Amino acid sequence: MITMQELKQLMTDVVKGLDLTHIDGEKTFTDVGLDSLDHVAFLLAVDEKYGVNIPDEDINLCYSLDSTVTYLNKNEA
Repeated sequence: MITMQELKQLMTDVVKGLDLTHIDGEKTFTDVGLDSLDHVAFLLAVDEKYGVNIPDEDINLCYSLDSTVTYLNKNEA
């Protein structure tokens, strides 16, 4: 099971300059400071680390940490 804390850490590793204390699971990625390229880079890092491919048509389902954790745990390999 993939946890919120794991994704928070991965997000701060991928997107430099993010403050871990300002990342809330319910906030959208835009609200925590990610632009569209950061969003894609983060999801690619998730794919690489966890081996869960997120198809292009499902990217919009991963709009926050909460939604991403839910998606990943439903579709985990």
